[in-house]
This record gives sequence, C-alpha cells and structure tokens, in this order.
Amino acid sequence: MKYPFPKLTKKQRRTLDILGCGGFVLSETFQKPKHLLPLLERGLIEVCGEKIICIDAFGEVKVYEHQMPPAIHMQWCEYHAAQYEKEQK
Repeated sequence: MKYPFPKLTKKQRRTLDILGCGGFVLSETFQKPKHLLPLLERGLIEVCGEKIICIDAFGEVKVYEHQMPPAIHMQWCEYHAAQYEKEQK
C-alpha cells in the first residue's frame, strides 16, 4: 500500500505519526511553522486548542495544539495496519 499523503518531508511525516498515536504537537515547542503550515493548508492537521505557557511583563506566550481530523486519521491507520500485516507475513 502506498503512503496516503505524498510529498511530505520526514518531519511532517513524523508529526502525523505523533498525532496519529494520540500525541499533541505544540507549534512553537516541537515544530517550526514552516513544517506545520503545509499540513494545515492540506487539511492533514487542524488546530484543536492552545496553551498559555508563560505570562510575564510582556504578556502571554501561547502555543497551539494540533490534531488529525478523523478522516485523515482513518487513512493513516489503514496505511499503518497494512504495513504491520505486511511485516507479519
């Protein structure tokens, strides 16, 4: 089975893998916007919340959390399940 989301960098694929396994990707602490923006534009991830990580004299520092939409998650799961079955043969 072919990877369902072509033309992604290694970091972008890793981001999808983290989200697919139930993790969260914080925009500022884990990935640079240049890695996340193409995923957001293609609809492969979406913003699901934000966290305030610091409040100081300059104001709040917020980071956004991302998740994989259900339809994308199903495609991701099908691909990885097929890879697992292939390895078991």
